[in-house]
Amino acid sequence: MLSERLRVRSIAVPAALAVWVTASALASSATAEERGRSVLGAQGTVFEVHSAAHSDDPTSEDGLLVLSVQPPGGERTLEIVPGTEDFAREAEPRLLHFPENDKLYVLWLDYQGLHTRLHLISRRSDGTWSEISEVAGRVFFRKERAQVHVTRTGPGSAADQGDRVVHLVWREETGEVFYTALTDDESAASVAAFVNLRSAFDVIPNLGAAVDGPLALEAGRDQRTAVFSFVDPIEGTIEVFEAAAVPAAVAEIARDVEVVLSSQPGEPTPATLVAAGEKARSHIIHTGRSRNERLGAHLGDEIGRFLATATIGEGDSWVSVASAARSHIIHAGLRIDPDATESDDIDSPGLLVDAVRGPDADSADAPSVPVRLQWLASYPLPADWSENAPDSYNLSVSRSGHELVVFWSELDGVGDAAVERLAYREWDSANETWTPGVRLSSVEDLAKAGSLILGRVHR
Repeated sequence: MLSERLRVRSIAVPAALAVWVTASALASSATAEERGRSVLGAQGTVFEVHSAAHSDDPTSEDGLLVLSVQPPGGERTLEIVPGTEDFAREAEPRLLHFPENDKLYVLWLDYQGLHTRLHLISRRSDGTWSEISEVAGRVFFRKERAQVHVTRTGPGSAADQGDRVVHLVWREETGEVFYTALTDDESAASVAAFVNLRSAFDVIPNLGAAVDGPLALEAGRDQRTAVFSFVDPIEGTIEVFEAAAVPAAVAEIARDVEVVLSSQPGEPTPATLVAAGEKARSHIIHTGRSRNERLGAHLGDEIGRFLATATIGEGDSWVSVASAARSHIIHAGLRIDPDATESDDIDSPGLLVDAVRGPDADSADAPSVPVRLQWLASYPLPADWSENAPDSYNLSVSRSGHELVVFWSELDGVGDAAVERLAYREWDSANETWTPGVRLSSVEDLAKAGSLILGRVHR
C-alpha cells in the first residue's frame, strides 16, 4: 500500500486559562459566515467557534478557541475548547455535528513554531469532552483547509449502527492532498496511516501542484460513505474521491479469511490454493450463518473462485495471499449491500485504509475498521477560467460524486452602490460542460444564497 505514517497521540488538557474574549471576536461576521464555523445541533442549539486572545497578551497571534453554545430561547454560554489554552496558534477551526449521537466535533490546525498539526476533539451531548487526537504527519509542512466528516459501518437502524469512522482530509503547502481515518472511540490513537493521493492514485499524474485551491468533504450516498473533492490547478481539473467504511459483517468475514489463509503451512502452490479456498469457503459459510447467511454464502463462493484462479508470483507467501484475499473479499462484499438495500456499483477495488483505534478505548482489542478509498471522477474546470477565474471560490459535490457546483462572491453594481452577491456554475453532465455563471442578484442574504446553491447538488 502506498501510504505514509503519522502519529496520533493524546494531549493532556490543563486547567482552563483566563481568556480575553472581545465583543468583536464573537460578532465577527467574517468568521461566522465561513463554512464550518457554525452548525445547528439537536433541538435548535446553535454552535459557533471563534478565535480569542489570551488575557495576558490580547494582541498576540497565539490564541485559543472559544465555543459559543446558544440554545433556542436560552442564554448563550462560552466554553474554551480543551487543548487550545497553550500558547500555540490555533487556526482554521471547523465544526461538525453528528445527529445520531448528538456529538459535536471540533477540528483545527495547531501551529507550534515550524510544526503544524491537526487536532481533533469531540463534545458529547452532556457537555463533556473526549480526549484530543493529534495528527502530526509531515509536521514541517504547513497544513491548510482541513476537513472532517463522520460515517458509520452499521445499517440504518439505531439498534446496530456499528463503528463510527472519522474521515480527515487536508492540503499541505506543497499542494498535495492527504487522507486518514480514525474510529470514533473517544480515545486518542497512537498510530495511523495517511494516504498521499498523488502517490496512491496514478490516474492523476500531476496531482499536487504547489498552489492553494478549494477542498470539500461531504456526505456520501449512504451512511457509510463520504465524498471529497479538490482542485488540481496544474491539470485544470476537479478530482472527486469516495471514502466508504466497510460494513462490520464484511470486515469480520474478510478478517476471518485472512486468519485462515495466513496460518496455512508451507508455501502456496496452485493445488494448495484450491484446497485453502475450499477451507476458507466452508469457514465463511459456517460462520456467516450467525452474521448474515446470504452474505456468507456469496462471499464463500467468491473466495473459492478467487483462489482457484489466482496466480502465484515470485516471493508470494501465505501472508501475501491472505492479504490479497482480504482485499478481494472486502471489495466483493461492497458489491452487495449486506442489509439488502442497495448495490455498490463501483468496479475498481480502490485502496484499503484501516481506521485507527485508540489504545485506551474499550474497543481497543476489536478488529480494525477498513475504509475503501476510491477515485470516482475528474472534471475539467470551466474553459474560460483560464483567464478570468474568480480570485477565490468554493465547490460542492453531490452524494454520488457526479453533480458539481462551484460558487463565489462578486460585486453587483458599481461604485458605492455595489453590493456583494453570490454567483455559481453547475456541471452539465448530459453535455459534459459547465453552465454559464449565474449571479443571485435578488438574494441579499449571502447565507440564504449559499443554501440555495448547495441545494442544487444536495437534492
